[in-house]
Amino acid sequence: MTPHLVKWHERYSSHGLTIIEVEDGSVDPFPAVQAHVAGRRLPFPVLYDQNGGVGETYGIQAYPTAYLIGRDGKVVWEGNPVANPGGMEKAIQQALKK
Repeated sequence: MTPHLVKWHERYSSHGLTIIEVEDGSVDPFPAVQAHVAGRRLPFPVLYDQNGGVGETYGIQAYPTAYLIGRDGKVVWEGNPVANPGGMEKAIQQALKK
C-alpha cells in the first residue's frame, strides 16, 4: 500500500489531500515501523496504533484499510487500496473537485 500512498501524496497533496498511515501495533513492533518509515522516507505522518484503539474505534477488520474523507468531513471512500488502487484514485480525484 505504501507506494500508492506516496504516489497519491506526491500527486494530490498540493490540491488538498492529506494522507495519514496507521500502523497496527498489535502486529508490527515499533522499531519495525520506525525502520519502515525511515527506509522509505515517507513524506506523510504515520500513526502507530500501539493498543489497537484506532482500529477498534473505526471498526477496522483487516489491514490495509483506507478511508478517504472529503473536505466536509464525511467518508467518501472506504476499502483496501491495494485491491482497488484505481477506484481509490478516482475517489481522490472526485473528492478534490468538490
